[in-house]
Amino acid sequence: MAAVERAMNPGAAHQRSGGRGHPGGSRLFVGNLDFGTDEQELRDLFKEKGFTVVEASLVKDRDTGRSRGFAFVELAKPDEAAKAIETLDGTEFNGRDLRINPADQR
Repeated sequence: MAAVERAMNPGAAHQRSGGRGHPGGSRLFVGNLDFGTDEQELRDLFKEKGFTVVEASLVKDRDTGRSRGFAFVELAKPDEAAKAIETLDGTEFNGRDLRINPADQR
């Protein structure tokens, strides 16, 4: 529940400014991904639910180039984050139950 509250009230820590990403957007951590999932499938999942995806970045192992089973998805609007968490957290995707939370600021 705290994750949804943070997403609904992103504050400065959850808003991106400068660098990569879309200012004012919302960045989400997406965990428990099937290792065969690619970035386009992830984008499509969010788009099918009506979210505007700015960027989807699958995290890969530096040495092998294989997926590490998690990604970051940035949505265009901060208010979409809470809805995305409510809609997709715990849902089955490619045989695994997704874990979606607001991404921590780097």
